[in-house]
Amino acid sequence: ARPLSNCAGGGTCGTCMVEVIEGKELLGSRTDKEKEKLKRKPKNWRLACQTTVGTPDSTGLVVIQQLPEWKGHEWKYKKIPTSELPQ
Repeated sequence: ARPLSNCAGGGTCGTCMVEVIEGKELLGSRTDKEKEKLKRKPKNWRLACQTTVGTPDSTGLVVIQQLPEWKGHEWKYKKIPTSELPQ
């Protein structure tokens, strides 16, 4: 329902963030752009536009899951002491 890439493959927008379910051993290393954009994300999250899959002689299956928008954001919240909660 949403575009997979808004930055034309530049690795800057993060809309192509995917979770690698299977086959991460077939993927190249994270690029510098991925390292910056995904620095606090799980190791199996990648930017599809920056990821190289396999080599000419490799075989196997890579299964990815496009992340829901809420998973790609870091939620920030302030903990309120119980004494400050409305009664």
